[in-house]
Amino acid sequence: MKLKTGLILVVMIFSAFVSVNSVFSQDEAAPAANPAAAPQAATQEPQWVWAEVVSIDSANHQMNVKYLDYEADTEKEMIIAADDNTTYENLNSFSEIKPQDTVSVDYIVTADGKNIAKNINVEKPEGMQPMPDKTMQEAPQAQSQTLMSPPAEETAAVNAGGIQVQPQGQSNTTKEEAPVPQGEE
Repeated sequence: MKLKTGLILVVMIFSAFVSVNSVFSQDEAAPAANPAAAPQAATQEPQWVWAEVVSIDSANHQMNVKYLDYEADTEKEMIIAADDNTTYENLNSFSEIKPQDTVSVDYIVTADGKNIAKNINVEKPEGMQPMPDKTMQEAPQAQSQTLMSPPAEETAAVNAGGIQVQPQGQSNTTKEEAPVPQGEE
């Protein structure tokens, strides 16, 4: 008798779980009306790549770039084309891009598999500022020479208390030997 009631109880609990699961389950997405349109919509989503320019095809406004595929941990190359709608940062036109430039590119993949740039940004390395003239290059040399040699009018006197720098022509006395002003003996 106990076995029969236990079995009935298990069947009732199982059926309760099945009915609750079917009530709260999500509906599957309806299939696309036009299957060819679905892949095209997915490829129009902007993508981004940070890469080094390998070569430039100025006539076709295309550049071959080398980038690191983080998922595969390998370097890969791709061709990215610029069109009339491409915007530029840190440069004025496609013709200013040179091999070995580092670029950040926002692009889309068209239905026929071409990569079209929407924004191209040439990265400027930090700390690489051109020297404006010759005097700026000479200034650090002159400064380093003055730091290495003491001025001609000063000499150093070493005593038990450390180093004292005194102008030439003054007496070389220490604190203990300092002359006492007259009248205070």
